[in-house]
Amino acid sequence: MTSSATILCFALIAYLFWADRRGSKDVSIAVWLPFLWMFFAASRFPVQWWDLGPPVPESFDVTDGSAMDRNVFLLLIVTALWVLLRREIPWSTIAKNNFWILSFFAFALLSVLWSDEPFVAFKRWIKGVGTLVMVLVVLTEKRPDEALGTILRRLAFICLPLSILFIKYYPELGREYDQLGTPMYTGVAFQKNALGQLCMLVAIYFA
Repeated sequence: MTSSATILCFALIAYLFWADRRGSKDVSIAVWLPFLWMFFAASRFPVQWWDLGPPVPESFDVTDGSAMDRNVFLLLIVTALWVLLRREIPWSTIAKNNFWILSFFAFALLSVLWSDEPFVAFKRWIKGVGTLVMVLVVLTEKRPDEALGTILRRLAFICLPLSILFIKYYPELGREYDQLGTPMYTGVAFQKNALGQLCMLVAIYFA
């Protein structure tokens, strides 16, 4: 039964992508970069997908992090920067119109100097800048609204069917339990609230 459900789940995902191919024709292949960024943020980090198991392994050290996660996110950032450099972008106009956002990130970089963990803080700052880079990839598409819609649809096509599969047929992957043994459904996310946020996000889009 579990094998059949898994096959049907992936068949459904493949069909949804096939049916949506025309709706995504006006966006470039570069939107896969912010999609992957949002996918990992909405579900689990790369190392957790690679060693598929409980959403937050007990041995995970939040200060040390993971070499795989670092390399994957760095690769996404560098590739996205390469995409942006190939596009004709008025950088001075963007900087002028987003002065306060850039000021916030400048202050965040400065705060690394008095952080208890400067190197960790700097790495997280780089990851935060990566979010800005992914936003620029979407906004510099020919149709930014369609690009964002494509990303949200793809998130729904993958994350929601997989969450149902995990919760119903792979409880060790899609459920957690509180101290009283009450199940909390997490799906592909790292906790139940994250799954709720994912469902709310795609529901608002489709509505």
